[in-house]
Amino acid sequence: MKDAPKELYAFASSAGSAFSKYHSAHAKSLGPWQEFSALLQRFFAARMDVARTNCSRTIALKLLGITGYQDFVAFRDLVLEREESRKVSFDGQRDHSAHTVTNYLLGWYVREHSTVLAKALNDELTKRGAGSTRKLPFDSTDSLFGFVWQYVSLLHDVGYMFEGAIGASDLTSANDFVQIGLRSVRSYFATTMWADYKIRSLSVRRAFTSELGSGFGPPEFSTDMSLDEVRYALQDTGDTTKLVAQARNHIKRKYAPTSDTFTDTFALWRHQYERFGLTSMTTRIDSLERIFEKLILHGLPDPKIRVLDHGVCSGLLQFLISNYYYRMQAAAQALPSPTPVVAEFKKFRWDPAFWWSGIAWATAACALHNIQCADSAMSLDPRWPGPLGLQEDPLAYLGVLVDVLQEWDRYPVRPRRDKEPIQGHEVDLGHKRDRKTNQDKVRVVFREPNGSARAAKVCKELDRSLKDWTAIVEVSGT
Repeated sequence: MKDAPKELYAFASSAGSAFSKYHSAHAKSLGPWQEFSALLQRFFAARMDVARTNCSRTIALKLLGITGYQDFVAFRDLVLEREESRKVSFDGQRDHSAHTVTNYLLGWYVREHSTVLAKALNDELTKRGAGSTRKLPFDSTDSLFGFVWQYVSLLHDVGYMFEGAIGASDLTSANDFVQIGLRSVRSYFATTMWADYKIRSLSVRRAFTSELGSGFGPPEFSTDMSLDEVRYALQDTGDTTKLVAQARNHIKRKYAPTSDTFTDTFALWRHQYERFGLTSMTTRIDSLERIFEKLILHGLPDPKIRVLDHGVCSGLLQFLISNYYYRMQAAAQALPSPTPVVAEFKKFRWDPAFWWSGIAWATAACALHNIQCADSAMSLDPRWPGPLGLQEDPLAYLGVLVDVLQEWDRYPVRPRRDKEPIQGHEVDLGHKRDRKTNQDKVRVVFREPNGSARAAKVCKELDRSLKDWTAIVEVSGT
């Protein structure tokens, strides 16, 4: 076995891996494969925090170019800037720029080296259209996984923009730290998004949205919003009637949405899971919504503070932005004689089947990841379903699994002198064939110092979060 950074680099740079095959096909976004591979090597070999985060930012920017989400790097940057300037409420919050890139790579690694995980995930990807067409991202299970996995790994922590604690008995409705995130989102909808569409003039923008019809003004965010107001702004789906109609034309009837409009994103997530036969996830999303609301209105049981859960916010924000773009495209496609500005907008890549089969799925999986790991979930909602099973949602399962496993090279915002962070060269990563089941599984070994205690902590978190995880990964310490 190699240490984790060396093993992940060896995997990612191997010409025979699914990872390298998929990514080398996207040279337009990543650049020449040799240059991207060298960037990965620099990332894993970094010995300084600044070098590692600079590399992780460049890697994420290139990867997000595959799905056209380069502008989302602004949210990742804001989270990093808050951590570096210590504008956070929780001391344990750690570097999420490098962490999310490692999660992305680790997810590919687990999928490649776990027979059980790969089968469950590939079955679900096939159900959702992978391999049914030659059109990206539905040309293969690798392609569809690569697209949806970005939401669950690279972008699963952007909700930390809204991280900020308010005392449960505090009558104050806003928080200075939360306002930092609100300013970023407001700026995105006011400027960044439109620059991407090459619509910079305010008057042209107004004419553009007016041509699409009523209800196409960008989502509104202000810095004086209460936590509850932030929640409702994030989970607003708008009118999805035209978009749903387009999606039905591209999806098998038994998986297509039967509702035309939705009350909010939670309702849409539930319906998506129901249509794809993952019915137990509708109950889990119900509970997730109740917990999200309780954290906002009443707060954590200990300490008594009200917060916006960063995982749920990450999923909601990603869907809000994607859904707005897709709604505008659906309206633009329906216009018989569009103006030149709208006609140009229609040329941007979009696929209503991916909106329903991919984005709705991936953002829901992302939203779940933090609450799924929380030891307070049951006390916040007695109806919480508990540990997640692989067959319930293999994408959400993988997201939680790698998030818990990836404990190395994550420096704390405020270091503790009595506690050392885990360094990458202190963790071994590999894979093995299980003799009893004759199936491949991943191995993670935490070495000294305190290897056994560190492994026990990870196992405890996995037990709390996931069912039957030992069939996929073996965690031990020395």
